Amino acid sequence: MKKIKESKLIYESIKIPENLEYKVNNALRTNKNKSRFYINRVVTVCSSVCLLFILLLNVNPSFANAVNDIPVIGKITSIFTIREYFKEDDTEIINVKEPAIITNNKDVEEKINNIIANKIKDLEKESELSVDEIKKEIDCKDRRGSIYPKVNVRIDYEIKYNQNNILSFVLIKEEGINTTSKDLYTYNFNLETGNEITLEDLLGNNYEEFINKEIENQIEEREAKDKNQLFFNKNDNIDNYFKGISKNQNFYINENENPVVVFNKYEIAPGYMGIQEFEIKDEEK
Repeated sequence: MKKIKESKLIYESIKIPENLEYKVNNALRTNKNKSRFYINRVVTVCSSVCLLFILLLNVNPSFANAVNDIPVIGKITSIFTIREYFKEDDTEIINVKEPAIITNNKDVEEKINNIIANKIKDLEKESELSVDEIKKEIDCKDRRGSIYPKVNVRIDYEIKYNQNNILSFVLIKEEGINTTSKDLYTYNFNLETGNEITLEDLLGNNYEEFINKEIENQIEEREAKDKNQLFFNKNDNIDNYFKGISKNQNFYINENENPVVVFNKYEIAPGYMGIQEFEIKDEEK
């Protein structure tokens, strides 16, 4: 205790220069400015590098292929935009993004990329026909420079799952003027074999019965919870009510590794309901 008191007296007897406070504050301001300058430079450089990296992945397949061989970051190069097409004129706006994959198995890569490319071509042809029909309906020749909106077409993709040698994604097609029509086309691949993954692969032999029951229960729950949620039923004299999944049923695999069954507009519900999705949870998994 005596030593502490002595130290306190010595500390309190030290004479502080009159301009010390000014010098300290000035030094702090200088270092703060330098730190901010260096931080800003580091952030700018890092951002530039990231942007360059993403750009190279999307425009240079050779670079993406090389990056794919690096185990830590290979997964992000599994799928990228290989072709992007944009067109706008007096009557229409067309935006197409075509994906492609890169894997260590070139046979699988070629197989899947051919499937994607052929489907994109089919969607483009379908959209061209639809746009022509829309133009005819509103008499395209007389509407140049008028208040009529342009016909919009968008073909894009979205990755749903990309882990454990499984790639699940959807191709999206939108077209229309005021009420846009949107359809999803789902793909689920085993990247080791190149084969498409089926619902049976995920849920076993009794998958149809299991899924049908799950969807029926979810439809009942949605209608009971929200009066605006209405699905077609057999009493509506409409053949589109849910009778069970089809053999080539649309589905994707979500981040929870569960299949999500997809029904496009009008398939099982009125148009205002849009696309309907049902996550199928396997309790035994």
